[in-house]
Amino acid sequence: MNIIVIGTGMYVTGRGTDGYGTIMPAIFEYIRSGEKVKQITIVGSNGKNTNLILEKINNLKQNTDISCNVMIYPKGN
Repeated sequence: MNIIVIGTGMYVTGRGTDGYGTIMPAIFEYIRSGEKVKQITIVGSNGKNTNLILEKINNLKQNTDISCNVMIYPKGN
């Protein structure tokens, strides 16, 4: 399964907060339950927050011990 998430803000990734939002942690729990996810694609309106979002996603991966392929569009500068 491939998952596409539209938006990169507070609810999706926790951008602007100390947390990880609601959507990405829920997807990671879905993967933890044994579901096979090949690709997670997150699509935002611009690339100026891409590095911050990737950092949050990588921290979430490390904290949950979940391995998954995440792509973010548009790419950052």
